[in-house]
Amino acid sequence: MAEIQNTNATLYAENGHEKPRSEKLCVTSLLKGEVGLIELKGWFDIENLNRVEHEMISLMKQRPRVIGIECAELDGVDSSAIGSLVRFFNHSTLQDILLVLCDLNDALTRLFHTSKLDRYFTIMSGKEFNELYCPRGGLRGK
Repeated sequence: MAEIQNTNATLYAENGHEKPRSEKLCVTSLLKGEVGLIELKGWFDIENLNRVEHEMISLMKQRPRVIGIECAELDGVDSSAIGSLVRFFNHSTLQDILLVLCDLNDALTRLFHTSKLDRYFTIMSGKEFNELYCPRGGLRGK
């Protein structure tokens, strides 16, 4: 069962196995028409914050109407990552860009619910995101 642990001020959402904090984060982004997607794979923490923010800002400069953040393979976050997502949410709202978090695992879903961030973020499955915003084949064929 996935759970949230506080270890060295870092919140880890584990998927049934321990992963080292130093594991790299893979960040990719793409734009298809007016829909953007950022995929996060691994641990999102203070060590890779600048790279994620750079991808987010670069994508926002292209003025999509909606950006999905694919979290299916996001293993964990720390408080800096949560702060970055909140800043990105605020920035996207000011630019009238809808931000959607997709495929949060159970631990991250509980974290967003407990911290009441689910009141602000739009959270849905990747399948729902594609049905709503990419009805002609989706992003990356999902």
